[in-house]
Amino acid sequence: MTANVALTDTFDQWRVKSNELIVMTQTDGMNNIIKTLDTTNSTSNTTGSVITAGGLAAKKSVYIGENLTVQGNVVVNGDTTISGNLVFGDADTDQVSFSADINSHLIPNANLTFNVGNTLNMWANTYTGHLGITQKSDSGKPALTVTSTDTNQIGISVAASQIDADVIDIVADAVTTAAVIDIQADNLTTGSGLYIDSDSDDTGIRSIASIIQNHASATAATALYVQNDSTGSGVEVRGGIGTGTAPAGVLRLSTAETTVVDADQLGRIEFIAPLEASGTDAIVVGASIWAEADDTFAADNNNTDLVFATAASGAATEKFRIDSTGQSTFADGAIDVNIASHDGSNGLKLGGTLVTASAAELNLIDGGTARGTDAVATGDGLLINDGGTMRMTNVDTLDTYYSATTKTLTNKTLTSPILVTPALGTPASGVISNCTSSGMVLTAPALGTPASGVMTNVTGIVEAGITNDAVNFLTHLKAGTDGELITWDASGDPAAVAVGASGQILTSGGAGVAPTFQTASGISMGKAIAAAIVFG
Repeated sequence: MTANVALTDTFDQWRVKSNELIVMTQTDGMNNIIKTLDTTNSTSNTTGSVITAGGLAAKKSVYIGENLTVQGNVVVNGDTTISGNLVFGDADTDQVSFSADINSHLIPNANLTFNVGNTLNMWANTYTGHLGITQKSDSGKPALTVTSTDTNQIGISVAASQIDADVIDIVADAVTTAAVIDIQADNLTTGSGLYIDSDSDDTGIRSIASIIQNHASATAATALYVQNDSTGSGVEVRGGIGTGTAPAGVLRLSTAETTVVDADQLGRIEFIAPLEASGTDAIVVGASIWAEADDTFAADNNNTDLVFATAASGAATEKFRIDSTGQSTFADGAIDVNIASHDGSNGLKLGGTLVTASAAELNLIDGGTARGTDAVATGDGLLINDGGTMRMTNVDTLDTYYSATTKTLTNKTLTSPILVTPALGTPASGVISNCTSSGMVLTAPALGTPASGVMTNVTGIVEAGITNDAVNFLTHLKAGTDGELITWDASGDPAAVAVGASGQILTSGGAGVAPTFQTASGISMGKAIAAAIVFG
């Protein structure tokens, strides 16, 4: 080998050193390679086959057959390609810093094994185009946990640009007894557990929130359940201002039926106490209101009834119905309609007019109401039908009516009537006939002036102050007995009429025949007797 070197060993001119370089002190260098066959491995900066107290510079590539240990920093100005595994640091105090961008995938070499950050050291912000989370089957923790501690910032913010795709889509077909979304907000004051706001001005039909129970066989399922443990409102529906005929809050119940026929229900409201400890009847529907089709629907027909049902024991049954014309019907004739506040100043109104009569007063019109024994007196009221209108009058009005000269009672039977100062008029023939009375008393009657001076077929009248010009007949009275009457025979002589039975009347037998007492068969006394019918 030839080299421009200075050797530190002391040797003579003929001494030979074969491939043993001790110290190179010249800076000129040489054109030959440096090779050592020593296999001593380097375990520090003072061990190995090549040791230098200074730095090691190379303008070409450096190849290291085994491990490379750097106790200081490693600065790579060009690209770096490392084949094999990389381990950065040997303690959690070591750090890896990136000033450059990562220009490749960042993929772990084992599935669901390694973490990015931990509960103590977390990444401040993470930006990603798509975030896919797969929970390990035995992870023992949620697939996604968001801990939001900034009290005036949104915990999760989604700024979506979707037009015809869902912004958030949750498919949880495996859930059976748990909740798909569980929201707990135990410190709410004026805030909301769920808030949905749509400010679209589109006039098309749409639903701001849709809850669909999509299986017809799930008859016991409740599509929306609202529970309020306080006495506040369970559900409040607030609409627009509602000026005039414009609706305010609207609660709409509808049916999915496409061919509505008679008896189909359009919507139903039910009242129930499902947690009542008594069970059985106590936990079934106690009352309900539903809209029921009363005909097959058509383009010109939506005939609908509103039905009210209540229960005393068992299922609620129909009690009251309002049909499409407004007619109201109680389902059972045994149902009472009770207006509890009807007191004469509040209660039942007909045509806007308050009915001031009490139930007891109205019941007097009932034909089955028992009659009292109160005496009728002047000023007492009387209910009459005045040309189809029921009106109240008094007995004095009837007295005036029956006293009119044009009123006649014909063929009426009077029992013990009392006629006070009757005016019987002046019969053309001087005969008042067919007037039968039982125990009738005429007090100071004005009989007029009969043409013949004869009153026939009148029985039971007690005459007072009657005089006869032919007083000579009184002599015949001395021979009479108690109860007999005096008449005249065909010769004009007085004759006695035999005593009759109680209640009979004196009846003429015709010309030339003496009268006799007969049983009464009818009576017609005229308008004065008619008054006795009303007030007797």
